[in-house]
Amino acid sequence: MRISHLLNMLNNDDKDVRELARSSLFLDLRRRKVPLARESEPHFLGFKRKSSGKLDTHSAGFGVWSDWPDLNDLCVRTGVSLEWAKSDSRTVRVSEDIITDPLTYVRATATYGGHSHPLTSTGARRTLMDLHQHHQKQYWAGLKLQGKLACLPSANHSVSHSFLKNTALSEDIVIFTVKARLQVLPTRFNLSIWFSTTQVLYCLHHTTEQMTETLPHILNGCHAHKGMYIARHDRIVDLIAKEISSHFSSSVRMYKHSFCKTIHVSVLQ
Repeated sequence: MRISHLLNMLNNDDKDVRELARSSLFLDLRRRKVPLARESEPHFLGFKRKSSGKLDTHSAGFGVWSDWPDLNDLCVRTGVSLEWAKSDSRTVRVSEDIITDPLTYVRATATYGGHSHPLTSTGARRTLMDLHQHHQKQYWAGLKLQGKLACLPSANHSVSHSFLKNTALSEDIVIFTVKARLQVLPTRFNLSIWFSTTQVLYCLHHTTEQMTETLPHILNGCHAHKGMYIARHDRIVDLIAKEISSHFSSSVRMYKHSFCKTIHVSVLQ
């Protein structure tokens, strides 16, 4: 990851590597006439940013391409702040003396949800990925439809992807499954949210009582589809029976699709 590489270069144990990286920063941003930031002003390694997050450049850099503006933009996008500090953790103002000062280093932090998280050259990638995933999960859980699935403590999200590896499934089933997992199928409940002035959320197969037509209702709870539920159940039973029958001897009798009468035997002492 580029941020990990940046920290490794600016804080490198090798004096020549460290000074070369720092000199490159100073020379490039001075050529672009980026002023030093005052205290409390937004900055990238001490150099002033505009309110948009871009470097406050006053020159095109003589047409020379450089990584430094791109690295600034990357830090803005990922919520990473970089500042110079002494070995005793005191923050210091940027100056040319920092280039050759072995007691200064770049301190990196990532801000998510109002909290700051320290970054290291070796763990920056993992920390940023964890923070991004946590942020995405919070966003997902806050959605009106998809959030219901994300909030289920029993949901195994790895199972959600297993159907993508099943080559026996047709494209229509794959598309249906993806939309079902995302809760974006055009059920009446969803349509009533998308088009609240023209759609009702109740299942039309229920006349005596009002049942909300959600995806679980269609797949498992509507009496109009009872025959299909039974056929699906019987198909699963057949698959299970076929799989386990090979593990028993021929003398073992298997019952399926039939009622088995239970015999209660009482034993008298």
